[in-house]
Amino acid sequence: MSTSLRIETTSSGLLVRVKASTVVWRIAVAILGGGFFSYVIVRQASFPRSADILALIFLLFAIIREIISAARGTDVELRVENLNFVSTGHAPGGYTRGTVSRDDLLRLDYRAASGGGDDPEYPGGLYVEYNSDSAWETRICALPHITEQQTEEVIAAIRREFPEIDKLTQGRPAHSPLISLNLNR
Repeated sequence: MSTSLRIETTSSGLLVRVKASTVVWRIAVAILGGGFFSYVIVRQASFPRSADILALIFLLFAIIREIISAARGTDVELRVENLNFVSTGHAPGGYTRGTVSRDDLLRLDYRAASGGGDDPEYPGGLYVEYNSDSAWETRICALPHITEQQTEEVIAAIRREFPEIDKLTQGRPAHSPLISLNLNR
């Protein structure tokens, strides 16, 4: 999958756009995997017929959703305005839209793709880490499916446009063997 990256300076900030074509291998895996599991469900004789039909409907819905997502490809736009990060668009592989306020911003970095199977799927790309009340929701993938080099290019453009970002972002604290309950908040 070839990913194109476009960085533009606008009157209100920075606009970064990522586009990538259809992901053919995801479509093939969805069809093959869905066909295999459909065959297994149909051939399984221990379930009542209503459970078989319900399982097939659920499986068909999941296959169609994955095929549509992969066929649409990636078209994501990141708007950085006064250090508010707004990521919109669509991409396969676990991307969700999101907004991060500059007051909550902790850091920007590249993360490789991870997850899948039983774990949630996270695409590789530019991640924005932020303060959150939730222990699980602490980062969003603002620009999915870009390389580490492209991520560094985007971060450099953000730093050029907003030099104060270095005052807002913090490095990760040194790893401590002690468990912190964050009671000092």
